Amino acid sequence: MYKVGWDIENNGVILSDKLSDEEMINNPPRPVFYEELDLFGFNKYWKYPKSENPILWASGRKYYYEGELVAEIIGGNLFDEPEIKIYKKDLMLEPVDIGRIIKKNSKPLFDIENEAVDFIRYTYKTKKNDIDCFAVAYSSGKDSQVVLDLVSKALPPSEYVVIFTDTKMELPPTYEIIYETKRLYEEKYESFQFYIVDDIDKDASSLWRWFGPPSRFLRWCSSVFKTAPFIRKIREITKKSSPKILTFTGVRAEESVNRSKHERISNVKHFQTNAEVINQWNTTEVFLYLFSKNLPINKLYRYGLTRVGCCICPFSSPWSEYLLKKIYPEIVNEYLKVLKEHAKLLGLRGKGITKYIKEGQWKKRAGGEGVECNGVRADFIEKDDDLIAVMTNPRSNFLEWVKIVGNIIYKYKDDNIIGEIKVGSSSIHFIMRNNYNKQIVKLKNIYGNVSIISKIKKAIYKSTYCIHCGACEVECPTGALVTIPKVSINENLCNHCGNCINFIDKGCLMTKSLWIRKGENMKKLSGFGKYLTFGMRGHWLRDYLNKLDEWHSNNNLGNKQVDAMIAWLRDSELVDNSKSKKATELSKKLSKIINTNEKIAWEIIWTNLFYNSSVVN
Repeated sequence: MYKVGWDIENNGVILSDKLSDEEMINNPPRPVFYEELDLFGFNKYWKYPKSENPILWASGRKYYYEGELVAEIIGGNLFDEPEIKIYKKDLMLEPVDIGRIIKKNSKPLFDIENEAVDFIRYTYKTKKNDIDCFAVAYSSGKDSQVVLDLVSKALPPSEYVVIFTDTKMELPPTYEIIYETKRLYEEKYESFQFYIVDDIDKDASSLWRWFGPPSRFLRWCSSVFKTAPFIRKIREITKKSSPKILTFTGVRAEESVNRSKHERISNVKHFQTNAEVINQWNTTEVFLYLFSKNLPINKLYRYGLTRVGCCICPFSSPWSEYLLKKIYPEIVNEYLKVLKEHAKLLGLRGKGITKYIKEGQWKKRAGGEGVECNGVRADFIEKDDDLIAVMTNPRSNFLEWVKIVGNIIYKYKDDNIIGEIKVGSSSIHFIMRNNYNKQIVKLKNIYGNVSIISKIKKAIYKSTYCIHCGACEVECPTGALVTIPKVSINENLCNHCGNCINFIDKGCLMTKSLWIRKGENMKKLSGFGKYLTFGMRGHWLRDYLNKLDEWHSNNNLGNKQVDAMIAWLRDSELVDNSKSKKATELSKKLSKIINTNEKIAWEIIWTNLFYNSSVVN
């Protein structure tokens, strides 16, 4: 909203729209408390009291006292200490007189408060006939603390709810301020509605191992820990399967380039609208508002954190990671352990693991490499006009998940299940059977209908990988889909809209997180990479040539061994390069001689490998 300049006389800041470019601070400063100064050892160079008030200000990682640069911190991460530069030594620092600073900035603070309150009231008035529930998304951070206070001034407490969703990756001060804030507003407003949602029955580090570490490309954590529980709670409150929600948030344009492009009011889902109350506020304005209203402030800010959230986050900076490991090493080390396991699965060792984590390479994860699938996988084989799906160690029930595609009827016959899926005017016949740890579904005469194939594949992925995270459940507009504690689809409510499978690639958050692109991309890997350190063993080859296309649904190899074997088969020209992995004509010829003249078969294979495999060549 306002420009920020230094109030040198009072060791403070000034909010004004009349500051020149020379007077304006480009990066609006945050207050710095004694806890942060102690943490970095500034008490070796300066004297200052252990005051509740700030001691100085920081713009980025530069520290200012009375408008003068006195120190700077460079570097620092999960493994390395930062470099501290002291520009002014032997200072006697006095706390900031917050009362005086607030008084000098009373007019700008009054203006931004009233603009925000007017925005909330206008939004409520114009949207109330279309909205089932108004909510404040509370996180315990400075921005949501301000938004909560503004909404409480603008609307009666009966007209909105406040929801905190516990990610189980929060830090102790977060829980402290949540209960303090809840108590504060419940004492102030008789009908205040504050909900703490904790309905995930798995701890966060376990889910990191199941899904793989969250990344900037695979933000499964946001859907699983925040969005899904938030929506489930509002459904419970409104007693509606698909309530229309308007959420007041503390998202600010200053935080990132992406957020600077947000509209102040925007539709984020077909049932949810976000209203960014303080979209144009800067960091300094947020803190001054908190001080002016004497609102609770998360103690993590007193240690130097600029944003409060999960203890380890793919969007956090090396600065935040350094601070959190310094303050809460035991909690952070729990997630570092998972990251090290992930790096080892990628084949890294020793210093390579440290470098991978330190440089934040895990934050760029875009697929399932380095994630242990525990033998769970889904494969598809095209045979004539049929599609054969092979689910290895499936976690869920295909007969339930396929209801999202169409109406299903089936019966048991011998050891098989024979059924029919009705999709509009089409009927897809299928046979399902079990083979040890594999479940095999053969869908007959399906080719030609791309849309149905896509939906069925997504149902297969869900049947194979689902861990009941609930992310897809909240996409259902009718309430037909329930995934916790087990999958259940109400056929009377399901309209086969496809929202639960179209919200993400592959139709399943877990599948997306574990997906490794195979096929022709494997050829781009050099050396032993595509073979995942496995050679093609003689009994693997004999087993494949004796079974050909049936091998995909009937083998005893582990996930990585299967991927390695398929890479060897492609380079041997025994399977084609399409997704179907069909046996080639050469395979069919070699299958006739493998049991009687294995030597000739190997001679042909070695010749092909010489031309196609860089390892053999």
